[in-house]
Amino acid sequence: MRMAGIRRIETRSCRHGAPAKALCYDYDMTSKALNEVLRRVEHWPESRQDEAARVLLEMEGQDASPLTLTEEQVAEVERRLAAPHRKFITLDEVRRRFDRQS
Repeated sequence: MRMAGIRRIETRSCRHGAPAKALCYDYDMTSKALNEVLRRVEHWPESRQDEAARVLLEMEGQDASPLTLTEEQVAEVERRLAAPHRKFITLDEVRRRFDRQS
């Protein structure tokens, strides 16, 4: 899934703490836009605020993680996402196939 305003870049150092030569994400969002979103979040229901905080904390934790993919691993993930191998079918597809045999 690709979000507008976000692009993946390869860099020697990321401004948000990822290891050198890591794949990072460059956000085309300014501090002003981020502050505007955060002001709106203050008016959300508490459960949504908790969820937003959880997501942001998870993102922060990922930046500090020593686990990273090699360039080959990233290429393999992208290849599989672009052309998934249909080895398995969904439960709905199984049911439809069995219904046709009855």
